[in-house]
Amino acid sequence: MLALIPSRIIKSFSKFMSRSGGRPGTVASLLTVLGVISLWPFSGGEDVSNARENIISGNRTDFWGGFSQLFYSSFRFDAPTWHICLGLLHALFVWLGSRVAISILFILKRSRLSFLLLLVIHFFATIYVLSLSRDASLLAFAWLGIALLFRFFSVKESKFLILILGMFFLILGLSFRPWLAIAFTPLLVGIIHFSDIFKNKGVKNVFLIFASLSLSVTPLIFDISSKKFNNLKSSFPEQQVMILDISSMVCLSPDKNVQLLATTSLKPISNTSDLTREKICGQFYPQSWASLVFYSNPNDPALRMISIDDYRTYQTLRKSWLELIIHEPIQYIQVKIIQVSQLFFAGDSINLVPKTFFDIPLIPFEILKALRLFSFLPVLLFFSWITFSSRIQINSKIRKLIFLTYIFATLNITIAFIGDNQRYISWLSILLFFTYLIAPNKLRKEL
Repeated sequence: MLALIPSRIIKSFSKFMSRSGGRPGTVASLLTVLGVISLWPFSGGEDVSNARENIISGNRTDFWGGFSQLFYSSFRFDAPTWHICLGLLHALFVWLGSRVAISILFILKRSRLSFLLLLVIHFFATIYVLSLSRDASLLAFAWLGIALLFRFFSVKESKFLILILGMFFLILGLSFRPWLAIAFTPLLVGIIHFSDIFKNKGVKNVFLIFASLSLSVTPLIFDISSKKFNNLKSSFPEQQVMILDISSMVCLSPDKNVQLLATTSLKPISNTSDLTREKICGQFYPQSWASLVFYSNPNDPALRMISIDDYRTYQTLRKSWLELIIHEPIQYIQVKIIQVSQLFFAGDSINLVPKTFFDIPLIPFEILKALRLFSFLPVLLFFSWITFSSRIQINSKIRKLIFLTYIFATLNITIAFIGDNQRYISWLSILLFFTYLIAPNKLRKEL
């Protein structure tokens, strides 16, 4: 009986498609409007609001990155108007990317199930990007970029400009999290390498170098340039990773020498002259670095943040952090294994009970979050099945490249771990599932 349910869904979907003129683009538009209505007027996430206010009326620091703050501060309206503008821009990019993806599926003559899955993931992406955050901006830009890239590699008649535009939007998306850019470089370079779009091998090699450098380095250049353009003060956002890594070694290492060395490393940012392991671990919460600074004991926090432009303390902490990693690599790897295990079934805030009638369409997405199906382990198992299953009719090389991108990106997120929020990895799951759906059976041949 249960086996008949998917076929019934597909048949019902097919009837609905035929009644709506057989156009998935129309359904995608309706789903976009549904998402917009359900989440209107798109309350800004904490990092987005803080990034914008920091530039307009705050301390003008680089804590939320350079490019993201430059981008968000360009919306010079008061809330909720700027939330609405940003949300609509996000939704527009996802809608455009999905329309391009739909054209790809038609060209590839994919099954009705593929269209159904695309529309489902399109709706989830729309909901995600309308819950404003830096990760939402990354997903919106990258969604359109990936769609344009695969349009170019799927259709022989596509103009070279589509490839450039696809790279441009993907680079802009990754500029919100520049340290993730390196994870997507093998995907782009691999597709270019395997597609043989250049007859001349010399030209092909030059473009491969250009593409790899552009995707891996340009987001960082955009971020640094934006900091200089806005004259942002140094607030050392990477200290979040250092604090959590060192604190984890203090509290999780079984070696007393490592415990002592790590405790000593944190003394430059201690709020007391006699910092002890007991005090650190009494306020230590392995899912979040902020417990030691803000949340565990706000009246007597064990540690403090490095002050703005305090390069001396930052360099001291960074040196101690690097020395711990170099001298105790096994302990560091142990900490990272514990941190990545927290991403296996990452937590997230959920809202299963609708507050208004307009919240009802959001329930399926909230259920998936509650089941933690966007977490690392469920998605890894699903992507493993897609990658190594002969039943999935897409190019085997592309499947492996997408799979490796997911592994590398999650590894980067683990290295830069500051919390187990599902939001930090769910955008990646949604984006790469979208990539799997529109991947071609065969790579485009020579121009």
